[in-house]
Amino acid sequence: MQSVAPHQTLKQNYVMLLLLLLPWATMFAACLDLYLPAIPKLATIFQVPVEQMLHTQSFFVLTLGLSMLIVGPLTDIFGQKKIVIASLCVLIIGHINALFAENYLTLLYARIIEALGCSGILLIAYAYARQTYNDPNKTTGIIGTLNASIGLCWITLPATGTFLIAHYEWQSIFAILTVASLVSLLFTLHYFSQFNDDNITHDQFNIHSLKTFFRHPNTYFYGLGCAVTQSTCFIFTSQAPTILLDHLHVSLTHFSIDFAVVALCFSFTNLYCSQMLQHLTVREVVMWSNSLIFIGGLIMLLCYEAFGITHAGFLIPMIVIIMGAGLMCSSALWGAIREFKTNTATILAILGAVRFSFSALTGFCSSIIGLSISSVGIITTVLASLMILSDLYYKKKITQ
Repeated sequence: MQSVAPHQTLKQNYVMLLLLLLPWATMFAACLDLYLPAIPKLATIFQVPVEQMLHTQSFFVLTLGLSMLIVGPLTDIFGQKKIVIASLCVLIIGHINALFAENYLTLLYARIIEALGCSGILLIAYAYARQTYNDPNKTTGIIGTLNASIGLCWITLPATGTFLIAHYEWQSIFAILTVASLVSLLFTLHYFSQFNDDNITHDQFNIHSLKTFFRHPNTYFYGLGCAVTQSTCFIFTSQAPTILLDHLHVSLTHFSIDFAVVALCFSFTNLYCSQMLQHLTVREVVMWSNSLIFIGGLIMLLCYEAFGITHAGFLIPMIVIIMGAGLMCSSALWGAIREFKTNTATILAILGAVRFSFSALTGFCSSIIGLSISSVGIITTVLASLMILSDLYYKKKITQ
């Protein structure tokens, strides 16, 4: 009887695949969302303004994006197995440093180390998802599942962080992150002992494929879509606590419910994206998604001008914006990478560096404009307008 190849066994064991990839894909979201409710308290403890404490989020995202430019090529050269294990070890070191931070700068440095670790595991989660299946529907399906799981982090983790801050010391957040990362590392080591997959261990770096990627119009059009999606989500997660808790004075329970509703919309639209791609082209899905972002931002601005700061005037347009971001998240990523199956980690690294750096820049801009409903509306409308201009330029050049 002929034995089943390791890679074929992995394809058939979808549950094991998800158990491996989901922690890699969601750890960066856990580091952002579980920590988010602690920012006001940490600002008080370390005696810095809240706006300055928010820089621990912006620098995390910036480091996450830029470090991918180093991690991506290293992954394609040395193999995913070595890099993902090293990244998990770096991540654990970052958590432990944050756990024992005694001042703002120490915490900031720890957050940067955490971001370095997150960059490797996040990158390899999507690189491996891309390489596992040849069927585009299956590939977009698993990418959508990974993206949807990030939305579920929005639902559970801010509320969990709020509970931890209310009942325990802030260090409990980093203690939980340390344990979660350690469990992921142990499962990863066990997993690699069971599967010796070529995609995990073999060199996949090809300079000619990389040159083609840089010359391809899909890279720039769909790459901007990835950046717009990430920036839109980052604006929501970074500004929603200030707007809902400080400006609108909603209760923590009400805040958790609002956050959960928006996150469910993000998860649902990511899961639905693969179904839409069976009937529409990738470009059509991206531009329909962008229309939702633009309309939501415009409605938010109009409501603010007409009625001032209101709960419905923020939440309803935000749901529309995030639904657009959810659809664009999976479709734009697939549009950018579908032509390439070598240099996957390097290509995803470049896209990741762009979208996370773009998000950090957006975050810095929003802190300058001010943490407000009008700021969210202006930024999302501008981001959607950039996509419209890009579509006008690349429409006849990109792969539909």
